Amino acid sequence: MLTVPLPSPQAALIFLYHTVRCVGGLSALIQQSLHQILDLFAQMRAPTDDARFASGISKAFPAFIAGLVALPPDRQACREELESCGPAKAYVDNLRLIELWWEAIDVSGREPADWRDFARSQGCELAFM
Repeated sequence: MLTVPLPSPQAALIFLYHTVRCVGGLSALIQQSLHQILDLFAQMRAPTDDARFASGISKAFPAFIAGLVALPPDRQACREELESCGPAKAYVDNLRLIELWWEAIDVSGREPADWRDFARSQGCELAFM
């Protein structure tokens, strides 16, 4: 049986570099990891019996982290992955925060200093169930 690897290692790499080391979303390493996540999500949706489909639980964290560093050409794919996590309030709130994050970047031309502080400033609570 063919299995598709989950994008969690790439999401962890982005999280560590972006959150801990303060590496911006334009970094080649971060963009490469983002595209690996999006490629893995595309494989997960492959209409074959051998593909392993991820539930919202396994997609929520990688999809959110991908959204944090997505440039405009990749935002729609990230939005669709976040939406596909399901209708639970936590998933809807994660997407809402990402859209506010993108708006802040588009208005200022740069990323806010820290996404966790940004979430608090927006009154958002995140959950990766």
